[in-house]
Amino acid sequence: MRSITTLIAGVVAAGALGLSGCAGPASAPQPPPATAQAHGWQFFADDIPADRRGTFETVGREYGLSSDPQAPQNDPDSRALVVRRATGQVVARFQPESPQRQAYRAVFTDRYAMILDGSYAKAEAPDPVKDQSVLWRVGLADGQRTRFQPATVASLSLSEQMTEHVTETGTAVVLPAVGHDNRSCLVSVDVATLRDTLLHCAPAGATILRVDSAGGGLSWLQASGSGYADCKSRWWRDPSGEVTQLAPEAGCGIWDGVRLGGWTFTAALDAQGEHEYDFSHAIARTESSTVDFGRVLTSTVVACGDHVYWLAADDRTQQEWQEVRRWKPGDERYETVLRTEGDAGRRPPACTQGVLTISNTRQIAEPFYVRTRFLDRP
Repeated sequence: MRSITTLIAGVVAAGALGLSGCAGPASAPQPPPATAQAHGWQFFADDIPADRRGTFETVGREYGLSSDPQAPQNDPDSRALVVRRATGQVVARFQPESPQRQAYRAVFTDRYAMILDGSYAKAEAPDPVKDQSVLWRVGLADGQRTRFQPATVASLSLSEQMTEHVTETGTAVVLPAVGHDNRSCLVSVDVATLRDTLLHCAPAGATILRVDSAGGGLSWLQASGSGYADCKSRWWRDPSGEVTQLAPEAGCGIWDGVRLGGWTFTAALDAQGEHEYDFSHAIARTESSTVDFGRVLTSTVVACGDHVYWLAADDRTQQEWQEVRRWKPGDERYETVLRTEGDAGRRPPACTQGVLTISNTRQIAEPFYVRTRFLDRP
C-alpha cells in the first residue's frame, strides 16, 4: 500500500491519545502476550516510512480512510484519502473546508463513506459559525461528495465524534449537534437520504461530548456544563427510544459506558490529580453478577461485533507495553487479543461495518510512527 504511505507525512496532531511517561503504581501481573496473527489482525498499511506521523485512520470491509492534518503543506488534495484497503487504490481525495478542521473518522457503507470534518485546533475561542463541524457523504463509486444540511437541528457540534447506527430503515450516523433552542442534542443522519432525525436533547446548559453505539442502542457522555472539567454522566438510549442513566453511583467520575448482551459495561475515572484522566476502572454488571476488569485507558472502550474492546497500558511507565483487550458478555474474564511494546499512545478504537480499527503511535521518541491494524470479525 505504498500509494498511501508515501503521500502521508506530518507531525503528530491533536486528537491522538498521548500518555504521560511519569511513574505510577507498581504494575499488576501481566497476562501472556497475544500476537496479531493469532487473532486475525491485518495491517492497513504495513510499509510505513519513518517520517509518517499524525495520521488518523478508519477501516471498513472494503475501504479505509487515511487522514493527515499536515498534507495541505505539500499536497492539499491528499489531506484525506479514501482507499481500497486491499490494493491501496485511491477512490476519493478529500480536503476539509479550512485548515482548522480535520477528517478524523469515517463510517463506511456499501456505497458511501460518511466523513466528519471538524475538531477545532486553534488557540483562540471557536467561532460558532465558521468552526462548527461539517458532515460529508462521499460516493465510493464516483468520489462525489455531498454536504449534509441539517433540518431538525441548527448545526453540528464542534466534535470529532460520530458513531454508526443501524436502524430498521438502514444505516445512519449519530453525532452531537446544537438544537434550534441552543441545547446540546443528538441527531441521526440517514446515509442514503441525508435526512436527519432529532433523537434527544440534554438539559439546558449541559453538553453532550461523546457518543457510542452498541447492540442497537446509543450511549453518550454528558457534562453538566460546557466541557470535560464539569460533572460527567453517562446515558443510554435503547432501541425503543427510552433514555436512562448508566451507573449513577459513579457520581461525576463516569467516562465510558455501553450495554451489550444484557450487561452494562462502564468505566469511571480511577484517581484524582495529575493523571486523573489517564486511567479508568472498568466493571460489567447485571442484576445478579459483576465482573471487574481493573484499570483501562480512558476513552478507549468500544463495542464491536459480539465484544466490548478497550486498551490497557503498563501501570508503572504507561509505555513498556500496551494491550487490546476484549470481553464477551457472560464470560468470566477478558481476553488479550493484541500486545505491543514501546508504543507511547493510541487513538481510541473505531468500529464500522463490524470491522475494528486500532491505531497506535510512537510520538515521544524517534522513530515516530503510526501503525494501524484492523480485525474483520471482532
